[in-house]
Amino acid sequence: MAQKVELKDRIPFPADVVMNKMMDTEFVERWSVVQEAIAPKATMVEKTDNVARINVKMEEPIPTLGNIQAQIDFTWDIKNRKCPWVRTAEGMGAKSNVSGYSELIPDGDDACTFVDVINIEVKIPVVGKKMEKMVAKHMKAGRQKKVDFLIKNLT
Repeated sequence: MAQKVELKDRIPFPADVVMNKMMDTEFVERWSVVQEAIAPKATMVEKTDNVARINVKMEEPIPTLGNIQAQIDFTWDIKNRKCPWVRTAEGMGAKSNVSGYSELIPDGDDACTFVDVINIEVKIPVVGKKMEKMVAKHMKAGRQKKVDFLIKNLT
C-alpha cells in the first residue's frame, strides 16, 4: 500500500496572490531548488483563463543512486485553485510513483490554506515500503522550508 502524506499550512496572503506566484515559472524553478531539485527548468506548456500547465524538468539527488532525471507536470485549475500533479523519472527513479495535488483554500480576505496531498509508491520488492516511508518523512521534514520560501517571495 502506498504512503499518503497530507500537509496543510496557513499562508498570510490571499489565495489569488499565492495562485499567481505558483504560475510564475521563474519562481517555480527557485522553489524547486529549495525542495532539492538540481538545475530545474520550468516551462509554461499551456495557459488559458481556466488552466495553467507547467512542466518542470530537473535532476533529483537520490541516496545510493546518485542524481536521476525527473520531471513534474502541474495542471492548475485556476478557478478552483487546485492542481493535480505527477512526477515521473528515468532509470531506477521510474520505479517510484509520486503524485498528488496542491490546493489553495481561501481563509478570509487576507489568507489561505495551502494543502498538499502526496501519494508515494515505490515498486521495488523488499525495500519499497521502507523507501516510501523515507520519502514521506523527507517531504514532511522539508515542508516548513518550502512554506517559508513561499511566504518570503510573496512579500
